[in-house]
Amino acid sequence: MRGARAFVFAAEEDFGIVPLEAQACGTPVIAYARGAAIETLRGPESRQPTGVFFEAQTPTAIAAAINEFEALPAPIVPAACRANAERFATACFRSAFVAFVGGAWLEHMARRP
Repeated sequence: MRGARAFVFAAEEDFGIVPLEAQACGTPVIAYARGAAIETLRGPESRQPTGVFFEAQTPTAIAAAINEFEALPAPIVPAACRANAERFATACFRSAFVAFVGGAWLEHMARRP
């Protein structure tokens, strides 16, 4: 996947791991704009984009998204894709989870009489 120009992901999933795996390899993703893809990808309007979206699961919509990807004024940077995927790494999840639970516990304890 590291050698691909982009990865096309036409599925709708609650948490699509494959688009994250592509980004971890530094590969941009052309994805259906539903499900987890809209949360795990950064579109062309982002400061550091990692992919392009399409609104319908049709050959025409996918082709238009590929054309949009090819016409981007600057190529999507592999390092941006990798950095975006790292947001979902186990260590980041664990750290955020511990911080959330710790904060909730402190709030709970502060409300106790």
